[in-house]
Amino acid sequence: RTLESPKKGRRQGLPLTKVAACCACFWSLFVSSAVTTGVEVYSINLCTHYMSWSIAKSACFVAALMFISGIFNLTLGKLLRCLSFSDVKGLMGATVFACVSCGFLFNFELEHPTVKISLNSMGLVLVLISMGLVRAFGLSLCSKMVPPDTLNSVMTWATVAMSLGRGGGSIVCSVLSPDSFAPVLVGLFMVSMLSTLATRKFMKADIKAS
Repeated sequence: RTLESPKKGRRQGLPLTKVAACCACFWSLFVSSAVTTGVEVYSINLCTHYMSWSIAKSACFVAALMFISGIFNLTLGKLLRCLSFSDVKGLMGATVFACVSCGFLFNFELEHPTVKISLNSMGLVLVLISMGLVRAFGLSLCSKMVPPDTLNSVMTWATVAMSLGRGGGSIVCSVLSPDSFAPVLVGLFMVSMLSTLATRKFMKADIKAS
């Protein structure tokens, strides 16, 4: 007598509504990674080409931006966990916050370099903070709104979206100027906001996953 492994049930595909919701999350994750990398590249170009800083000074400036945004993201993560924020509302709120933060990044053609770099620093830090929140809420949604048998595939595609964003963001933002950087970011955030609004009803936690 031999032992036979139990037959696995046939895997059921996701409904189109869930697929659309997953694609909206993938886009948000793509944008978060693209913008995070793009901020790093754009900051170097801004400091070296428009502020006449050295590479070493520009690198220290980018490191300071990433450090400050990381501290704020850790603090906000603890705070939002205590407030019991829903993932969908958090994703939408972070995207709106990112759009508002771009107001500091528009080219106001200021002559004083200190004021110019101060405004850009404020905007870049706020954008990095919002992108950290978008990535956190997006990954949380991907892990909750699908059944366990499709979780690995969804999380794999989420990782692919973030990887593509890392590459695409560095390429695109390397050619952006102070006149075009903020409008491009606002456009990306608006698409993310619209896709989340259109699919927010389908971003509910799956019963089996919960």
